Amino acid sequence: MISALLAIVRGITVISALCTCILFVLGMRFYAVQTGSMSPTLSVGSLCVVDHHTDFNTIQNGDIIVFKISDSTVVTHRVVKITENGLVTKGDANNAEDAGYVTQDNFVGKNIFVIPKLGFVILLIRNPRGIISVVFITIGIIMLSMFIEHLKDLHHKEH
Repeated sequence: MISALLAIVRGITVISALCTCILFVLGMRFYAVQTGSMSPTLSVGSLCVVDHHTDFNTIQNGDIIVFKISDSTVVTHRVVKITENGLVTKGDANNAEDAGYVTQDNFVGKNIFVIPKLGFVILLIRNPRGIISVVFITIGIIMLSMFIEHLKDLHHKEH
C-alpha cells in the first residue's frame, strides 16, 4: 500500500516537472498571489500561470495582467480602462484604481489560468528554510521508498 502511494507521488512529481518545463519553454511563468487585492477572483496562495509572450496591444478591459512596479515587485490586477497613456488597472477588492499606467515597458504578461492554493509551494521555496524543507522531504520520501523496497526484497527471499 505504501509503496503504491510512493509510486503515485513519484509519478506525479515527474509529470509535474515535465509540465512545468513545457510551460516554461512556451513562455509561461508562475506567480504566487501574496495579497487579497484580487479577492475573491484570486485568493492568497493561488498560483497564476502567466503568458510572457502576450502581445501588449491585444490586452482588453477585464483581462487580468501582471506588471512591474519596481525591479523586484510585480502586481497582478485587472485592466479596467485602456487609454492613450496605457492601461489602468485595479485590484478586484480595492476601492480605487492603481496609480500610474501599465505600458509596454512594465507589462509582464497576461494571466492564463489559476490553480488555487498551489502558490503556497512557490512562496515556500522562495526562502532558504523552505528550500531546505523541500530538500529534506524529498530525501525522506526517497529513503522511505528505498527502505520499503528493501523490506519487500527481504520478504520475497524468505518465502
